[in-house]
Amino acid sequence: MVSILFGTNNGLRDCRFPAPPATTSTLLSPVCLGRFAQELASGVAEVIWATRCIICDRPGKVLCDRCRLQLPYIDPWLACPRCGSPHGLRQCVDCNTFSLGEVGRNSVPFERCISVIEHRGLARNIITGYKDAGERRLSADIAHMVSDALPLSWKSANTVLTFVPADRLARRRRGFDHMALVAEELARQTGLPCARLLQKLPVADQRGLTRRERFANMGGSIRAAAQATASAGKRVLLIDDVFTTGATLFAACDALHAAGIQQVRCVTFARVP
Repeated sequence: MVSILFGTNNGLRDCRFPAPPATTSTLLSPVCLGRFAQELASGVAEVIWATRCIICDRPGKVLCDRCRLQLPYIDPWLACPRCGSPHGLRQCVDCNTFSLGEVGRNSVPFERCISVIEHRGLARNIITGYKDAGERRLSADIAHMVSDALPLSWKSANTVLTFVPADRLARRRRGFDHMALVAEELARQTGLPCARLLQKLPVADQRGLTRRERFANMGGSIRAAAQATASAGKRVLLIDDVFTTGATLFAACDALHAAGIQQVRCVTFARVP
């Protein structure tokens, strides 16, 4: 290994590179040079812009241990056992007959949905920093917290992991598909196979829309990918970033059902209370 030390606000950062074989052709290969350049650029960037917590701005980690512990985690014993609403154990305001009827539904399209944290206060910095500011390193933190929240039975065999994809315009704007990265990391942590089973069409911005308008806006905007039919007969674990009204998850579940997938469980990292 070749080690290069960079001084940072948080001490010395040790960047290690695989020691190349002592041959000129290997040393100058595009793969070796590209890896070295990537790590070198990362080290230089860390010197100039030290990693800071997305919530408290303390140097060190992109999400520090103290802020991770203080996040507004949802208590599963108080949440709705069907849609995961944070305080809906006895009377859920999100998936009762009246609320579903307002958006033209008589039931939820999934077996069950859970969420990890409430999307409020400074905790919202995680999603905005990840999606809008492009802090891709948060994908590992988000996946880790989602994995911890999943019931053990949800990680069983015959389960396929998939995600709500970003549409073409969002991917171009952000430079990456944010839930694809989280799904890939979650697949590594849980051992579940991950497949891209959905495609999303561009829709109007959901912000500022009422619940009924969101459902109307999302209708038909998500469709099953060609490979989705291969997962018919399996249980699908569908993940997304934020559950606001449920319009996006409902549309995604509808698309999976249309492809012949009947067993769908959902998990989102955050839930708007």
